[in-house]
Amino acid sequence: MMMEFIYTDPNGIEQGPLLNCSLDLEIGTYDKAKNDFEITVSTDSWDRKLTYDSKFYCVGTEFGGIVKSIEIDTEAEEVKIGGICPRKLLANDIIQPKKRTDEYYEFIGEANECIREYINSSTDFFNYIENKSKSVSLKKKLADFFVVSQEDSGITINYQARYYNTLQAFETMLNDANAKLKLIWNKDGHIELSVEPIINYSEKLQFDNDYNLQIIAKKDINQCNHCIGLGKGDLQERQVVHVFKINDQYLELSEIDDDSMIPSELNTMTYDYSNVESIQELIDGTKTKLKEAQTDNSLEITFDNLSPEIGDIVGAKEYITGISMQKPIVQKIVKCTFEKDYTDCDIDYKVGD
Repeated sequence: MMMEFIYTDPNGIEQGPLLNCSLDLEIGTYDKAKNDFEITVSTDSWDRKLTYDSKFYCVGTEFGGIVKSIEIDTEAEEVKIGGICPRKLLANDIIQPKKRTDEYYEFIGEANECIREYINSSTDFFNYIENKSKSVSLKKKLADFFVVSQEDSGITINYQARYYNTLQAFETMLNDANAKLKLIWNKDGHIELSVEPIINYSEKLQFDNDYNLQIIAKKDINQCNHCIGLGKGDLQERQVVHVFKINDQYLELSEIDDDSMIPSELNTMTYDYSNVESIQELIDGTKTKLKEAQTDNSLEITFDNLSPEIGDIVGAKEYITGISMQKPIVQKIVKCTFEKDYTDCDIDYKVGD
């Protein structure tokens, strides 16, 4: 795949395309991706104008970032230039109530308009200690990087947030409306935000081995299916509950009517909850602990002729493991090599919940 990445100096002045270097970039949802990048270049090929607070980007895509770190290895004669992608800028911002007396920051109305109002607003920081308060209002830096579409998305939201990171809040409120956040670098070096409906590609197309795609499937059957919860008390007086994973259910022993449902091959763990307040709390905590111990089956897919966005849904099946799922795209990993007469870029997509 051919892609051209432009880079700038710290003042945003274009310097030309990236050349004689490699790029490793990761973008995705707030809880699944690092949203960072690393450019590797020889010391001889490094343009010193590509430095702290420089940008680089591929116009018309989400791929790009802002330089925040530089590591020079004199022995290897190599420079590693690292930084953050646009989604990380949003994740580094925390949504706070507009005033101390407000319980939440509210997003109510057309989605693009709500996001535009937030990006262009000021943030009030306030302390409240022993009935004394102090506040200061600061203009958000987000408006230096982002512009928001003026179009009506046709999507209405009603969402409240309090001390969430902004990427998490945007993704959560839009997912509730079956929508996604789209980010595109424009030719001016800004990132345009817009809201679009989630596309469910699985309704039209399910990818499998027959498409000759690279599919990496992981299925793990050696997982804990039994958890012993230990509550208050000592020795024979100690509270003890047993929780089993049966198919996709987590059942405490007293909830099982047919003993034959209990797996014949048990992989057992323990959960020490000695300060528990009640038996029900011990049961609930033991179920949660057993759920957390599970390893999800996973699929990684490399597409050639499709460009789903973060949040879009794809369906895939791998025949050998039998893993089949419909999941949203949660991560994209971009690896590029840029030479004077040669450019090669690969994009891997990861799905998840």
